[in-house]
Amino acid sequence: MTLIETIKSDMYKAMKEREKDKVRVLRSIISKIKDKQIEKGSSLNEVEELKIVKNSVKQINESILIYKKANRVELVEKESTELSILESYLPKMLTDQETKALVSLAIKKTGAKSMSDLGKVMPVIMKLGGGLIDGKKANIMLRELLGWMNFVIDSLIFIFILALSIRGY
Repeated sequence: MTLIETIKSDMYKAMKEREKDKVRVLRSIISKIKDKQIEKGSSLNEVEELKIVKNSVKQINESILIYKKANRVELVEKESTELSILESYLPKMLTDQETKALVSLAIKKTGAKSMSDLGKVMPVIMKLGGGLIDGKKANIMLRELLGWMNFVIDSLIFIFILALSIRGY
């Protein structure tokens, strides 16, 4: 069963059980998927459908942050309910350890050594992670690892220059 079929099935089940919030959220996501299908002119594959759900989750997370800052508890609760419904359709994301391992692998594959290589490494990370990696989290880890590598390289260069100056070169 495809993602949209699963969502439709769950929506019909929620209608029978009179779960108004769930029905509203699922109708909304089905509508977004159908809009994209119409725009494309053909049916979407699983990855494209998943991308729509991910974008909706991202929008809801941003809304929650805004509502929290505005101290709108009732809206935070409403959005949190929507978020939990939509997140049930997302695959399990990579853990922090798995993400860090993948970022390290991408650094080795590309031979990145400094922050200027960031644009070269991120596409590799996203390709290796498929749809299971949080790009924002991966970017932060990449910056940390490349920053640490720069620190180590700079330190080694400093020690080398210091050693040469002590020996009188």
